[in-house]
Amino acid sequence: MIQRYYYVIDLDPVFRLLTDNTEGLLIRDQVWDSVREQLYDEDGTLFDLLTANFSNDRSDDGLSRLIFRLFDFAQSTPDPEGWLSKLPEPYQVDEEALTASAFYQQQLLPLLINEVDGMQMKLRQAQKVATDADLVPKTLEVLATAQKTLTMLREQLATASWNELRTQVVTFKIGALKKTYKDEPEKTARAKTMAHLLTVSRNK
Repeated sequence: MIQRYYYVIDLDPVFRLLTDNTEGLLIRDQVWDSVREQLYDEDGTLFDLLTANFSNDRSDDGLSRLIFRLFDFAQSTPDPEGWLSKLPEPYQVDEEALTASAFYQQQLLPLLINEVDGMQMKLRQAQKVATDADLVPKTLEVLATAQKTLTMLREQLATASWNELRTQVVTFKIGALKKTYKDEPEKTARAKTMAHLLTVSRNK
């Protein structure tokens, strides 16, 4: 159909259809090699940084694989160029606050919520262990304070500034907990289980 009605879409009459997959891959590689060399020549420093993000010190194959994956996926969309042109939009911060940007709200915020929710779950588990084992009241107070801090952080994730959130995360800590109970091996075991839960939470 293309060969018959090429003039309708202003196609060069001497065109030919690329039906050989091997030839298509060869042309793709040649075009990428040419574009890559041009980018190295025009802005080598920035392109080196980009390459380093996706490759190792031996080759830039990582970046090449990413480019080819983007190319292949774009070709499966109704508007490849339009799809590619819209890719940077979620990551554009411009002059607005980072936490108000589409990147933060759509990409980063869900991850942060998941992390904080996970930490709160571990804290609740630790609180249950402490309560069931009848550990010292100070332990329950420390856990309750940490839970309250995380609850406040969770509520502010979508609205606070990045610096405010960063300060809260950096300064967050769980107070000292009693882990050994003399002549009470059962309590000591429970206290260590509780401490392990909190260690897993802090290391996430």
